[in-house]
Amino acid sequence: MDYFLEIFAKLPRAGPGSTASTTRAWEMMSGVPDEPHILDIGCGPGVQTVDLLQLSGGTVVAVDLLPIMIERTKARARAAQLGKRLKLVRKDMNAMKFPPGSFDVIWSEAAIYNLGFERGLETIKPFVRPGG
Repeated sequence: MDYFLEIFAKLPRAGPGSTASTTRAWEMMSGVPDEPHILDIGCGPGVQTVDLLQLSGGTVVAVDLLPIMIERTKARARAAQLGKRLKLVRKDMNAMKFPPGSFDVIWSEAAIYNLGFERGLETIKPFVRPGG
């Protein structure tokens, strides 16, 4: 695991995707409030987390199990001067607990597969507000 983290923790994005693909996916959603409350599951180094903060004007709760990823996300948000709209949670996505209907948007860019796709959707469904 140490070798894996040594390499994985240094990757710029820690998964597939790009700011352009995050933006495109964001723009495909409808009915999102002007300042949504967003849950970013498996935030990794926070690239898409900061993209979401910039795109939405809302707040983001970013969840990741690895302390290095939490620190990288925090640093990236601070550098973009968006840290005040970010809450970081170090937690295994298997153990997330949020009140029902807490979020307008739930985002998981290249991470939900860790739960298994169907189980992941079942796990997060209660966290999204009706119509979210």
